[in-house]
Amino acid sequence: MPGPSKLSWYVHRLKAMSLSEVWHRVCERQRHRTDATFARRVEGVTLGDVAPFPALPDRARAPLKLRGRLAVDAKELLAGDWLLYGWRRVSTGAPPCWHRDAACGVIIEPDELSYKLDHRHLPDPADVRTIWEINRWSEMTRVMMHAWLNQDYDAARTAQIWLEDWVERNPVGRGINWTSPLEAALRLMNFAWFDALAHACGQEHLSSRQRVLAERIVPVHALWVHRYRSFGSSANNHLLGELVGLLHAVKRWPSLEANVGSADSLWKEIAGCVMNQFAPDGGNREQALHYHLFAWEMAWHAGRVMDGLHGPVLKRLKDAAQLFCDLSLGSWDFGDSDDAQVTPFTMDRRHAEREWRAWMLGEEEGAALSF
Repeated sequence: MPGPSKLSWYVHRLKAMSLSEVWHRVCERQRHRTDATFARRVEGVTLGDVAPFPALPDRARAPLKLRGRLAVDAKELLAGDWLLYGWRRVSTGAPPCWHRDAACGVIIEPDELSYKLDHRHLPDPADVRTIWEINRWSEMTRVMMHAWLNQDYDAARTAQIWLEDWVERNPVGRGINWTSPLEAALRLMNFAWFDALAHACGQEHLSSRQRVLAERIVPVHALWVHRYRSFGSSANNHLLGELVGLLHAVKRWPSLEANVGSADSLWKEIAGCVMNQFAPDGGNREQALHYHLFAWEMAWHAGRVMDGLHGPVLKRLKDAAQLFCDLSLGSWDFGDSDDAQVTPFTMDRRHAEREWRAWMLGEEEGAALSF
C-alpha cells in the first residue's frame, strides 16, 4: 500500500476509536516490549488432566464415504498438496514452510518480533490470509481425523511431528503467526480436537507424545490470547473467536481456568458477542457472507460446548442461520471476506458453504463428525 493510502487508513482507524481505546492501545504497545520474555513467564503453567471434551462420535458408525474422503485428503495433505479455502491448490512442503505464502513463494521474516510486523502491508504479492490459513491447524486436525477413524497411526505420528516442527519454528511472540490473537485462538480450537482424536487412537506412544506436545502448545497459546484479546473498535468476530478458543482450552484442560477465566465467564462474554455480532434480523454486522458463516460457526461450537443453545442466543443464531441459507442461494457473494474455515468438519472442503447450508436446513448431516 502506498504511503499516503496507508496513512489515510490509520487516520480513519484512529477516528473510529474512543479516547479510552486509544489509551488501551498505548498500554498494549508497552506490553509488547516484554514479548521476548513471555515464554519464560508461562513456564510454570501446567495442564494437568484432560476433561472428556470434545466428545467424539461412535467410530463404528462412520460412513464409508467419510472414511474414504478423509483417507484421500490425508494423503494429499501429508504430501504437501493443500487446497486452501476450498479452491486454491498450493504446494506447502512437507512439513509446510510455516512463514511462506504458498501461493506466491514470499517468506516473511520468522525471527522478527511479531508486533513489529505489519501484517496488513506485507511485501508484494504476499497475502497474510494465505499464510494464516496454513497455520490454523485445521488441516492437521483433518489428518488426525483420518488417523483416528481409519486407524492410520503413522499418519497420526506424522501430524504430531509436524506440529512439533511448528513449535520449534514459531516461538511465541515472533513471526507472522503471532501477530493476531484470533489466529492463536483458532489454533487452540483445532488443537483441542486434535488432542482428543490423538488420545482416542488408543496408542500409548501417541498419547505420551501428545501430552508433551500439549504442554508445549496450550499454555503459551491460551495466555497469549488472554493477554492480547481484541477490544474497542476491533471487538468484532476477532473477539468472538478469541473467546471461543479460550473456552475450548479450558473445557479440555480445566486447570487453565485459573489463568484465563472460567468456562461460565467466557460463555457469558461469548453470548454477549453473539448478540452484538448478529443483528435482530440475523444479519452479521460486518456485512460479509463468509464472515457471517465464520462467526456463526464459532458461536455454534461455543453454544454446544456450554449447552447454551437456548433463549435469546439460540433465537439469534437460528435467525442468522436462516439468513445465511437465504443469502447463499446460487453463487452470490458479498463483502470483504474470504473462504477461510474454522474447523475441518465438512465432508468436502470444496463444497463447505453448500454443506453448511444443507445441514442448517436439515437436509443432510453435512458435518463430518456428526455421524
